[in-house]
Amino acid sequence: MLSKRAWLFPFFFLWYLLLNPFKVKAQEVIEVDLSLPVLEQIVNTDTDISQNTSNPKLDSQVISESGVKPFPSNEREKGFAFDSTDLEYQVPSESNNTLKDLIPKTPEQIDAVQKFNNSQIFNLIQNIQLNPFYQGTIGPLPQPVQPQSKPQVSDNIQDQINQLITNAISNTAVRYPWIINSSDSLSFSPQIFKPRFDELYHSFDLQWSKENPVINKISFGVFPYTDQFYWVLDENRIIGEVGGLQGGLIYQGRETQVEFSQTMRLQQSFNGLQAVWVIPNDFQRLFRVEDLSNFQVITISGQLINPEGVPAGTVNIDSSSITQSANNLIVLPTPQNFQLGTGSTFSPSGGGALFSNLEVQNAPLILQAFPTTDLQALAGLDLQQGTVISKEILAQAGISWGNPAMGQPSIFNAPITSTPGIKIAQEGKFENKDLLNILVNPFLTGEQRDRYYLNSLLWLGLGTRTPELNLVEINRSKFDWYRFYFSAAQNRFMIRYDPEKIEATYFNLYSNPGVSFTLAPEKSDIDEIQSVNSTIGMMMGYVFAAFNVKNLDQSIEEAYKAKENNQFFNSLETKATSEQRRQMNQRLNLNLAYSNIGSNLNQVSGFITFPSYITPTKSSLFQIKTGNIRRAVQFIDSIVGNWNEGETVISEARFSNRDFGPLTFMGTQLPVVPSNINDRQQTQPINESSATQVILVSPEGDQFIQQFDSNLFTSVPIGVKIFDLAFDRFVLERIDQRTITNKFFNGYISLPTVELVYAGTSNDFSYSINTGLWFNIDHNKAGTVTNSLGIFEPSVGVYINALLTANKRRLDLDENGQVLAVTTHSPFLRFNWNSANNSNNPWQISLSHTISRQTRKYGYSFTGSLGIIPQYSNGPVIGLINGNIGFNFGLSANGNIELGDQIYYGFTAMQQVLPRLSLGLYIKNSTEINEGFNSRILELNYGILIEHKFPDSPISLTAQIGIGESGNFIGSVKGDIRW
Repeated sequence: MLSKRAWLFPFFFLWYLLLNPFKVKAQEVIEVDLSLPVLEQIVNTDTDISQNTSNPKLDSQVISESGVKPFPSNEREKGFAFDSTDLEYQVPSESNNTLKDLIPKTPEQIDAVQKFNNSQIFNLIQNIQLNPFYQGTIGPLPQPVQPQSKPQVSDNIQDQINQLITNAISNTAVRYPWIINSSDSLSFSPQIFKPRFDELYHSFDLQWSKENPVINKISFGVFPYTDQFYWVLDENRIIGEVGGLQGGLIYQGRETQVEFSQTMRLQQSFNGLQAVWVIPNDFQRLFRVEDLSNFQVITISGQLINPEGVPAGTVNIDSSSITQSANNLIVLPTPQNFQLGTGSTFSPSGGGALFSNLEVQNAPLILQAFPTTDLQALAGLDLQQGTVISKEILAQAGISWGNPAMGQPSIFNAPITSTPGIKIAQEGKFENKDLLNILVNPFLTGEQRDRYYLNSLLWLGLGTRTPELNLVEINRSKFDWYRFYFSAAQNRFMIRYDPEKIEATYFNLYSNPGVSFTLAPEKSDIDEIQSVNSTIGMMMGYVFAAFNVKNLDQSIEEAYKAKENNQFFNSLETKATSEQRRQMNQRLNLNLAYSNIGSNLNQVSGFITFPSYITPTKSSLFQIKTGNIRRAVQFIDSIVGNWNEGETVISEARFSNRDFGPLTFMGTQLPVVPSNINDRQQTQPINESSATQVILVSPEGDQFIQQFDSNLFTSVPIGVKIFDLAFDRFVLERIDQRTITNKFFNGYISLPTVELVYAGTSNDFSYSINTGLWFNIDHNKAGTVTNSLGIFEPSVGVYINALLTANKRRLDLDENGQVLAVTTHSPFLRFNWNSANNSNNPWQISLSHTISRQTRKYGYSFTGSLGIIPQYSNGPVIGLINGNIGFNFGLSANGNIELGDQIYYGFTAMQQVLPRLSLGLYIKNSTEINEGFNSRILELNYGILIEHKFPDSPISLTAQIGIGESGNFIGSVKGDIRW
């Protein structure tokens, strides 16, 4: 967890800078030609360290106000220095005014474009600007000054040679960073590389805001003094070798785990039906029925249920479709309570003996309307709401739960124990003795009645209701994944100037093999898949460690021997003038830069530049690169646990076990068993009514109809009950539970890639075409998330990037030929496509035009951009407008607007308060959030900016301290350190 005082870090850091100014190392430089016109780029390197560079298309040397220290003429005669128009140059000057960048200038910044996130959409279109090295620095034009006194030269020849190498390689690195470049494009920017002057390099990106990770990047480079080499051999060969170690910690993404408890409520409904009547004893005689057992019984029942409190009306049953074919239709009289039986129910020798003492012909006749099923397995339970029923009892009752998730229905298969019909109410003559006891025996105990009752009705299983699902979050956790890497870099190059033709040949071999691990420090977990992926991409750099292009290794060995023999640089013998060689060097640097800007590689593990020919007006090169690209992914996985079955309980219960029966057969009227009208479980509610009609069909085709209406229960007080009806109901319920864990990974994966590059320049035009192939050893895995529901990622992909730009400048001169202003027009066209494009990795076409003007007192720049990005969240077509202005007294301002489905804007103003320190304010209507990868929300936020800049300081940083509209603190510190 971030300390509560961590937000004070920027203030302490600023305090440290003000009280502890960094000492600048003295730098020996070589002489430059002051008579040449001012360079194309009239800007300085006083920008963010990741952006610190000289323009590779400069026409001549920018001179710092501190002056240039030339080598003594006698030392030049000894070969101590060679013509300054070749690769080693004076460190670019510092200016007091800086504008925000219009475009990305490093492969890392370009990668930020490729990964496509909302918070960096401005950069996504800004990278289409013409000149990728334009610093946007506004201020006065530098003025040439007279050389100062010559430097002190050691009497020790080896010290002199070492000093010569140090000056040459360091100044060349500043002047032509892409030629000397030994960075992997991830650890630090090649623009800050000063071999043999600074050995340690650090880059950092920290932020403090809600939900955002504190560390985005911490990286380092170690380039020992002794591993950097530079020499000029015979045959116009300039060779160089730089090497060191690189490593870092890079934020990869965030994994979120959300644990839910899911419940499933299952319900089975059961209805119990039964209707019985007493048939008059003279039924056989009246209707001349010979055999009662031959009657067919047809029963029709209906029930009406209104909302609670609304009385139910009469249920009318229409059986005309059945009875219209009868030979003779006889409607039996509806039983009335005053009809009396022939025996006494409440007599132990009558109903108590199941009328076994009566003659068969005098025994009561009872009409049973429904069959009966046996649920006596439930007899030992308290049949009321909330009662738990065990699995064993359910199984004995023939009740089983289905599995709705598997489409398995619930089953109810209780056995049938009797069929409907006219029965003699006498023991031995009534097939269901349990029902007979219920109907005629008033002497049953409560336990007996409950048991017999459960075998007296037709119990119907109505099936399982639609399950009710409920999901409740019970736990949420988040943790971040980081990529740790380590590599050993070596860059070997050779430039050979043709002695006759005005051209040069360039060879280059870069190897940066290493290892990489993706870890989650909070969980002490490692992502094996992504570790292997990124390590493969880095290990491919070993291929280039064994290459020997055009005897490059042999030439380097030859140069080391010359150094050991205390020799100095050889002289260049070529017909090309110093200005022509300078133009070729600048064109080569520009060509290498565009080959990197067009690359998709987030980290370079190696490349080879095949022999490339450069002239003052044209250049082209072909490269094979290896490394890792970075793709944004959104993986989702859902781990669903097994259902844990809950207990089966009675959730609803309405039983007639105390109301149904007995039928009474007495010569005198007796009270009916009392019932409580408020007991909804034991009586029929007032909002329900029912009716039953039984049709008896004789073998001769005669039909007898007996009807019963439940309203008779309440409409006619009876003293002797000779009919009864049960419409019962109960519902079983079970709540099952399971755990569901959803995993989300939002972030980046680094994938091994092989890339082919063809880049070139012609006069004012520059172009680059980069195409690559990447693969993923497991395209469904990132962190601990196996992608099953997220955005699909393939195992193999290809991409094509192309860019085209032109750069037109106009110099305004005074009567003395001094430059008054520089006006630049820079159109830029870019196309990016990949075979696995999606909302996180879109394809795009972008077009922009930049107009800038630099004078000695002020400067301004205006850029208009149009981007077509079909999968972009702010609309498929967006427009960007950016403007910068700066003055020679240190004030600069920048504003930008993004036009799409939403409008985003931002504005900053900076004032230089010390030579290397500027303070400013910012306001914008969006806040960056990072929960795996960057996005943004519409929210006004504002604050202050603190900038401490290169080149003459070993530290460069930009600190932001602000607050959002919601009141959340927003802070960040980004920069680089070298020493």
